[in-house]
Amino acid sequence: MLCSLRNAVPMAVATALSGCSGASSPFVGTWQYDKESLRELAHASAYDSMTAGGEDVLTPEESADLERWVNEQHDQWNKSLELLPSGRFVATSQIGEGRPEEITGSWTVRDGLVRFVEDDGEPMATGRLEQGRLVLELTDDEGVMAEMVMLAADERGR
Repeated sequence: MLCSLRNAVPMAVATALSGCSGASSPFVGTWQYDKESLRELAHASAYDSMTAGGEDVLTPEESADLERWVNEQHDQWNKSLELLPSGRFVATSQIGEGRPEEITGSWTVRDGLVRFVEDDGEPMATGRLEQGRLVLELTDDEGVMAEMVMLAADERGR
């Protein structure tokens, strides 16, 4: 499931929004994932995978291994989302020195929510602004919902 969520994040970020788009939209710009919110998501996913959905109990050593693995992997992740005034988006995901993955699609806004749709027509995420942050609700290939927080690129690291 960790792999599913890791892959879903950039894809979900690539989902289209419905309603209005354009230069005047507060969604337009470059967004960078909030490391702490994604760390929590990665930890929860890895824990779920290691414990068969919470049915098994981890030993203290397994818990330490899980924490170490998430931190090592997480520190190498770079995920960004660019919403263009044209109503297009580009989601980029890169892990370490690996080749960046790009997902493109369209976005629209309706009733204050931004909806992302990939170029193949697959709806992947819905977002809303909360205190200047873009909060994405993601669904992976297995239908599991998760939330990811994106910061305006100039706020990254604050």
